[in-house]
Amino acid sequence: MCVTQLSHFKDIPPVTLQMGKSMKKGFASVLLCTAVALPTLSVAADRSPIYGGINYNFLDIKDESGALGSFDNGTLALTLGYRIHRNFAIEGSWGAGVNSQTRNVLGRDVRVESKDFYTFVLRPQVPITPTLDLYGRAGYFNGKLDTANGSLSLNERDHDFAYGIGLAFYADKGLSFTIDYTQFYDKKETKVRGLGIGASIDF
Repeated sequence: MCVTQLSHFKDIPPVTLQMGKSMKKGFASVLLCTAVALPTLSVAADRSPIYGGINYNFLDIKDESGALGSFDNGTLALTLGYRIHRNFAIEGSWGAGVNSQTRNVLGRDVRVESKDFYTFVLRPQVPITPTLDLYGRAGYFNGKLDTANGSLSLNERDHDFAYGIGLAFYADKGLSFTIDYTQFYDKKETKVRGLGIGASIDF
């Protein structure tokens, strides 16, 4: 996903707002093998296999060429998950941007906004205490960004391998709370990362 190609914008250098594939695959393999191998101590083992949640992400959208810098965005996402193993789940999410940031670049106001995205990820998890799990997330990300400079705007959609790590706290009555850090996109001199907080409930 390009953040933008600013060659369309006058007086601003062209920028296409890339982690090696072996490193990404290795990260996912380690998470999966560790989760399946370890015993379950978490209360998640006794919960309903189906859950849904809501998550807010504080996004950092960074142009690694240095021409634009970083833009802060916020997204809100809905997640549906299924626990296929006591230490392993699959999740699908859909979200949209709820705020954007405008910065002055070379005398022009440039706005970058996360429009919408969806993910399909694997979520291995291991217990730290009976009510606290350490989990990883690895899978497919597809998102769309809008960049505007005055009357000119560019929308572009792209995809990448997303991965991250987080903590889940399990409360009573099927309720849990999460905090995680995810790298959603790292291609074409653009990096999109986010710190997320959320809550989910069993169905």
